[in-house]
Amino acid sequence: MADLYTKIKLYLEANSKTWDDAVGLVDFNSDETGLTSWTVNGLAEPTAEQIASYETAANAEENLATVVSVRQYNYKSIDSQQFDKYIFKKIDASKNIDIFFNAPADDLIAEDKGIQIKSSNNIYRVKEIYDSIS
Repeated sequence: MADLYTKIKLYLEANSKTWDDAVGLVDFNSDETGLTSWTVNGLAEPTAEQIASYETAANAEENLATVVSVRQYNYKSIDSQQFDKYIFKKIDASKNIDIFFNAPADDLIAEDKGIQIKSSNNIYRVKEIYDSIS
């Protein structure tokens, strides 16, 4: 059974109104047994039969909304070990990327042409730094 809200919304739209036109002017029981008040300008309160006539269309709209809202979560996953192997292979093949694990930076200094990284063992000059720890 479709929500009463959806059936009322469809009734409004069929009569050139929107839900925004009815906000605060339409009230219905939380158990969805029917309308408790209706003061939409220029539109008569629908009968129970009129509301019921929107059942099929309301079900279709709700089902479509469910499909649309779920689509944003449909994605393919990749195993993290597969991803690590893939990405590190690409990084290793790159001539302009170096990755340092467990290499704390003692100091970062902004320079005109990049950043200077001082560690206990070395000094590096780079254009960009990507830190995986946030």
